[in-house]
Amino acid sequence: YALIENLLTHYEALNEVIVLNMAFVLEHFDEVSLWLNSKEFKEKYEDINHPYPPLLNPDKLNDENYILNYEKISANLAWEMNLPLPRRYEFAYTLMHGAGGSSFYWFMKSLKVECANSWVGDDKAYYKENYKALTQLKNDFFIWIIHYAFFHYKKSLQLLSSNFPLLILVRDPISVFKHLINHQSGSSRKKNVFDLNDDYALLIPDILYTSTSYENEKYKGEKSIAPNLENLHLHSGTMVFDNVRKTIAHKEVFYIDMQEIMPQNAFKTFTNLAKKFNFTPPNPKEKDFYKIMHNTGGLVAILDFKVMLDKEISIFVDSAKTRRYLNQNFMNINEEILGLDPENFKLCIEKRHYDLLLEKNELYEKTKHYLKGLYEYYLKRVEIEKKKLLNEKQILEYFKNNKTLALKFKKAFDIELEHIKTHRPDIVNSWKHYKEFEKMCEELGSAERD
Repeated sequence: YALIENLLTHYEALNEVIVLNMAFVLEHFDEVSLWLNSKEFKEKYEDINHPYPPLLNPDKLNDENYILNYEKISANLAWEMNLPLPRRYEFAYTLMHGAGGSSFYWFMKSLKVECANSWVGDDKAYYKENYKALTQLKNDFFIWIIHYAFFHYKKSLQLLSSNFPLLILVRDPISVFKHLINHQSGSSRKKNVFDLNDDYALLIPDILYTSTSYENEKYKGEKSIAPNLENLHLHSGTMVFDNVRKTIAHKEVFYIDMQEIMPQNAFKTFTNLAKKFNFTPPNPKEKDFYKIMHNTGGLVAILDFKVMLDKEISIFVDSAKTRRYLNQNFMNINEEILGLDPENFKLCIEKRHYDLLLEKNELYEKTKHYLKGLYEYYLKRVEIEKKKLLNEKQILEYFKNNKTLALKFKKAFDIELEHIKTHRPDIVNSWKHYKEFEKMCEELGSAERD
């Protein structure tokens, strides 16, 4: 243990990681000692009292010829030794909740740019998900950091490189709250496989709305069958995306407004992003895919189920985000069954099943009648849900009548939006509803002073 004692210093964070990994340190003492006594380690970690000093040189770890490169170290051991995540990603990404994150994900997925599961609530599990993905990488990769990640991923964020660009997806904050208040999180459907005798209400049942809140660094959600403005106060802690930027201290930060990934702009935006971050650009033949908002909430999210026509033939009722209709083994039969091709209601059947169906005329007619009725029922459900939704005008009016709440949100906005106001004032100036909110708060503050 004399060797270990020689490495211990006044730097407590380092002492802790040395003691925790004593067996590894003794086995690879020369490599560890060389790094911990280097000028680079002193400047990057010891001098600033970094909370998570790594036991090995991160630059060497990325070298495939190094005796202790990332492939030779398990995710669990890497976590214990404070090793930064392998530098094999193109960029890191975070967003305002409700700014089009699901669409961004599906667009990137279509381009074969991968990310690890970003919804893991545990710091260590999140790190390990990304570590394993990066050490087994087959495609381009980006690090998805959920906007409230700094609550959960305090160590993981410190183990990301600040040399990589950070992309932040943003939206008018009042529209963000419209999304949060109206957020639809699926349905009360009990199963995902049905037959031609099932009532349509079983396939597309009541839509559930989620009220989210952040209390004591924990994310909570409650479900109801309609949005409610009374839940607005629960969202005061959701504007936290800028904490990710502050924690990692990225040298390059790029902002994208949600309008840039809307249907009319998405193809151009992702073509430009591909050039900036060096991944494969979208195929012009798939332009129509970029004209759809691939949100995960609401009726779009609950359309992905299967209808058994008999014991061997089935049809999938999909939203466009599944992209099953692009699979060479499947056919989109919307035109044949419905006489039109809705962008987010896709009837897909395996080609071999289609051939079998054509041989069964009575079953074909029964199927056509059932699915036309299902689509009509779907349209009625869409109209019912649309009438439930709240808009920005109602949210602003609610703030106007709740001065204390409005000023509380104003204070949170002032902190969270400081960086984007400085570096992308053009984006902030395009936020119509936020500008109205700021003006209202000025008047409320003035009235309070008077």
